[in-house]
Formats: sequence, C-alpha cells, structure tokens
Amino acid sequence: MILFNLGLTYGFAALGDMTGVTLPSAFLAVPYDPKSPYYNFAGGVTIVMLTLFLLGVLATKAEPALNVLGETVETLSSGKFTKKMLIYAVCIGVATGMCVGATKILFQLPLIYFILAKYVVACGLTVVARESITAVAWDSAGVTTGPVTVPFVLAIGIGFSKAVDASEGFGMLTVMSVAPIISVLAMSLMKQPAKKAAAELARVSKIGIAKVSTALGAGSRGGDGRVIDFASQGPAGNDASNRGIPMERIGEHSAIEAGTSQPAASEPAKP
Repeated sequence: MILFNLGLTYGFAALGDMTGVTLPSAFLAVPYDPKSPYYNFAGGVTIVMLTLFLLGVLATKAEPALNVLGETVETLSSGKFTKKMLIYAVCIGVATGMCVGATKILFQLPLIYFILAKYVVACGLTVVARESITAVAWDSAGVTTGPVTVPFVLAIGIGFSKAVDASEGFGMLTVMSVAPIISVLAMSLMKQPAKKAAAELARVSKIGIAKVSTALGAGSRGGDGRVIDFASQGPAGNDASNRGIPMERIGEHSAIEAGTSQPAASEPAKP
C-alpha cells in the first residue's frame, strides 16, 4: 500500500500535472516551448480533447473499485448487465466529463451551468430508467472518485489551468463525476430498444417461415387433397395434378382411349 501511494503521488499525479501543462502548447504559445503553438486553435483544441478522452478512458479502466463493481453488477443481474458494459460506460462518461471540464477551464465559463445541466439530464434519465440500473448508475459516480482517477484528473486540471492562465483550475473533477451517471443510464436505455427490436425480428422471421412452409405444403397437394409425388408420376401425373384429376380416373380414361384407337378385327370369311 505504501508503494502504491508513492507511485500515485510521485508518478501518476506528476504525470497528470506535466500532461496538463504540456497539452495547451498544441494551440497556445507557452513560454517554456518556443515552437508553440504547433497547430491552429481549432486543430489544437481537437487534439487536446482527443488526448484527454483517451487518458480518461485508460485511467478509469485502471480503477480497482470499478472492476469490483462490474463483477458485482454482473452477478446480481444474472448477466443482463455485464461487467464489460459497465466498465466501458463509466470510462466513456469519465472521459467525456474530462473534456467538458477542460472546456470549462479553457473558456473560463461558470461552473454552476455545467453542474445544473448535467444533474438535470441525470435526473431526467433516472425517471425513465429502471430502478435497478438507476442504483448502479448513481453508485458508479462514487466509484470513479477512487485513488487512481482523482489525483490524475486533479493534476491535469491544475496543470491545464496554469498553462492557459485561467483564474482557477477546479471544476474538472466535479463535471467528471456526474458524467458516468448519464452514460450508464443512457446505455441501459439504449439496450432496451435493441432487445425489443431483436425479439420483434425473431417473431416476424418465425411468422414468415411458417407462411412459406404452409404455402409449399398446399402447393404439393392435388385437387382431392391427397399428396402427389411428382417425381414418380411423370409428365401425365404433373398435368393431372395441375387439373386436380385423381390418378385412377386418368388410368381409366387412358384405357378407353387405347381401346377406341385400335382398328376392329375383321370377321373370318364364310365358306
């Protein structure tokens, strides 16, 4: 545990601070880098946001408590909400929250607007989501404030604010902690229509197969309702089956025609 804390303090947190200080050089002229900015403002901000998103996903995925929560949720839900689904939903939420927090620091926007907007969305999704998923979603916000994510995000926020000369660098962690609630609730709501669509597709497929089977079965019967073997009857049988004539009648008709077509035998001459 001591080594873990030392690594977080002097390794992970220091890495976050260096990352936060260095990233703005992509779109701003910073004194410690004479070559900055490397890109125009729009391109540099895009690169910074993509980098923050990737770092947020990786840092959250390394959170020990999130893996424990994922295993617990998968066990209690009998596999309906898997560990992988929960982890990726939380990772995407944290990464998105970091990007929104960086936007707040970059443009020095009031924090209250971000908090109110995110909690309004989270509460709205809570109303329409299932209660079991709602509990998991709100608990996932507490899981993200663990020993790995918090020092890293705070260090990035402080370093980012120093690089862009912001008045204060707080708010990234606040905005980030609400985002997993929204992402988990949104994933649960998207999963329900997908299940319904799959069930409806299976039902329609079964009905279509049943109709085709019925049509094929009806087409292989003669006019009197008996099943006719086309392969063993030849052309005459096929023609008769199309007219719905029983095979016995066909045999009698053929015999009559054969008898009338033969010439009459000549009577013997009388002496």
